[in-house]
Amino acid sequence: MPFIALQQSTGKRIDITTIESPRAELRAADMVCPVCGSPMLVKAGLINRPHFAHKPGREDCPYAAYSAGETQEHREAKELIRSHLGE
Repeated sequence: MPFIALQQSTGKRIDITTIESPRAELRAADMVCPVCGSPMLVKAGLINRPHFAHKPGREDCPYAAYSAGETQEHREAKELIRSHLGE
């Protein structure tokens, strides 16, 4: 579950975990994968944590599978480290 995408219009890295209301604040049409440049979906529902996802058919991108095998604990540990580093 990728948390980073590039905003195509500005080239800025977007960390979805720092955005209070991703669906309201981000335009999915402006989000692209930082690795392969393909369009990303904004996933921000009630069950899973907000994240980005490749559109179907881009499973070949290394970023698509980057965190597929991570446990919830692993993702939480990465979030803890990120918050302590101040990024």
